Amino acid sequence: GPPKLIKLLQEMPSARRVSVREAFASQGLAVPAPYFKNQTKSRDGTPCRRSVEEQAFTVCASHALTWVEHDGRTVKVMSAQDSAVLMGFKASWRLAKGSRHAQRMVGNALCVQMARAIMQAAISIETATPMPAAEPAACTATRLGQSAIGKQKHGDYRRLKKRIRTIEALVRNLQGSTTQHLLDEPRSRATGVSSPVLT
Repeated sequence: GPPKLIKLLQEMPSARRVSVREAFASQGLAVPAPYFKNQTKSRDGTPCRRSVEEQAFTVCASHALTWVEHDGRTVKVMSAQDSAVLMGFKASWRLAKGSRHAQRMVGNALCVQMARAIMQAAISIETATPMPAAEPAACTATRLGQSAIGKQKHGDYRRLKKRIRTIEALVRNLQGSTTQHLLDEPRSRATGVSSPVLT
């Protein structure tokens, strides 16, 4: 992405990292098991497992995480809605029909806080307006933030750059309506004529 956008993103504070239990509690949900695992194995051949008091593993499009007991016994595979909670989506967010499509949708998404940060930075650059004040730390149970991005492998960095370019293209496509709305807002306040609110 453009150096200005990268610089703005690097200057933004990272979202507070939360445990899986905190992420579920923020949506009024209880965790169905004390541990969860992903599809990878540790060096001794056992599945990689974490407590719900820790951050989640990366949410993937191809495989959901699995709820397990303390001895590693499977309770159930996480639903796409569970994965969406870990990514910071509200329970009211509509997912695609079918568990595979929904999991793919969530696993291929950027977490809510990262997408919001990229959009705010892009709009700030495009409209030459200052960034909005930082919101209170939001809940996301996946690893996120500048330090996590800094540790990504080179291939991951290229994929991130590609996603940023895609988002920038979307911003440019929406620029006309969004920029016009932002530019009309001060005028509408001065003239007393209200402009439509974008949602």
